[in-house]
Amino acid sequence: MTGAATRVLVQGVGAVGGIIASDLLAHGHAVDLVTNNAAITTALNTAGLRLEHAGEHHHWPARAWTRTSELSTAQRYDVVILSMMAGQVVPAVTESVNLLAKGGYFVALQNGFVEDAVAAVCGHERVVSGSVVFGATMTEPGVYHHTFRGRLYLGELDGAVSVRINALADLLKGSSDIVVSNNILGVLWSKLAWNCAVSALCAVSGKLLGELLEDDDARVLALNSYREALDTARAHDIVLERVAIDHEKYYLPRGASAAETAALSRRFAALAERYQGVKPSTLGSLERGRKSEIPWLNGYLVEQGRALGTDVRVNAALTAMVLEIESGARRIDTANIGILKMQIG
Repeated sequence: MTGAATRVLVQGVGAVGGIIASDLLAHGHAVDLVTNNAAITTALNTAGLRLEHAGEHHHWPARAWTRTSELSTAQRYDVVILSMMAGQVVPAVTESVNLLAKGGYFVALQNGFVEDAVAAVCGHERVVSGSVVFGATMTEPGVYHHTFRGRLYLGELDGAVSVRINALADLLKGSSDIVVSNNILGVLWSKLAWNCAVSALCAVSGKLLGELLEDDDARVLALNSYREALDTARAHDIVLERVAIDHEKYYLPRGASAAETAALSRRFAALAERYQGVKPSTLGSLERGRKSEIPWLNGYLVEQGRALGTDVRVNAALTAMVLEIESGARRIDTANIGILKMQIG
């Protein structure tokens, strides 16, 4: 695969998929888009893909379909980028695996861990992983705002710096600063730990991330969740990479004194200004009455922790509470922070 000859399918054209698609289109690549949303499909096909970045407005004609089944069965793709919610990944891969060209592969860009589930459909050799650390929103169907350039980590699951990973980095280099990692699992676990610590707490309480970090009880719960994630990663021999925050700086040892806990909590609170106005996707899903990504975030961490006997009680309680809200048995409420505190002890 080289340059403009690379045939790309982007599955999931929300904020992240839209930014990646815009860069590919801008550089003349052959790109097809599957949206899973009829309104986005219509907007892309009628008005093209529209992008706002650094005060400039751009527009490119686009080819979009709502369902993978609408694509020609004769079509073949070198790269299939998976940029939808985690719960939609396995159905998407199942529908598109026969559209991979010889040597083609999937690129998983989800929050949480979906790589094993994707590999179960197509084989580990056809999976590349990525972690998005750039800012993007879709302001209306087919209209995207690149809020900050950030980074996109890419890597082979076995840590190899392969020909194809370098080619993929070159393909996607316009969307953000690309980091080719020889330890993508360490990147994924570091991001997972951060997401587990804050996303579910925002979801059950209804708080934005900055607001959550201003809550004393929520911060202590988040620090305990974070410790569980780091302990579980290390139990699996994962060498953590620094991605969202410095994991050593925010590690709360089990049995820490009240003074140590208070000091680390104050340090954690200092992050509030950085994250003012940020709404994690788990909260957004619950507010829209949709299934969240909790099974691939805190739920995945609980599975991995229990497999090796690490303590994951905070994340288990968070997972259960989010699922209760999804089922209608509980409401999003700031009081859920206090309930979690009492449950965990």
